[in-house]
Amino acid sequence: MDLYATLAGLAGIDVPGSLDSRPLFPFIGAKPTQPRENIFAMYKDCQRSVRDRRWKLIRYHVQGSDRLQLFDLENDPNELNDLSAVSGNEETIQRLLDFLREWQHRVGDRWMPDLDNRLHSGSVT
Repeated sequence: MDLYATLAGLAGIDVPGSLDSRPLFPFIGAKPTQPRENIFAMYKDCQRSVRDRRWKLIRYHVQGSDRLQLFDLENDPNELNDLSAVSGNEETIQRLLDFLREWQHRVGDRWMPDLDNRLHSGSVT
């Protein structure tokens, strides 16, 4: 995610403000003073994900169907146990969806804009 800004900085090229990329070269050999709280990823027009230090949420949209997966990376680093349907994880899911929605808005990603309506109606699995 930060490779673009790092290489652009080394080459003396300005990074567009619309990109969520930070140069890494100020931290080489030193520990960053402010690590990222969340990391976001996307795959084509079928998947978006967000993770924090403990949790990872993945949103899928394939063949008109929506799906969420939630993983506890602290206790399941290999992402083997999907916890999205486990009672008690609703707040974690909503918090990560809020982070993901804010990031998508910030970077101009308009993928799945109507997911919120389906989440509140209970039609997303």
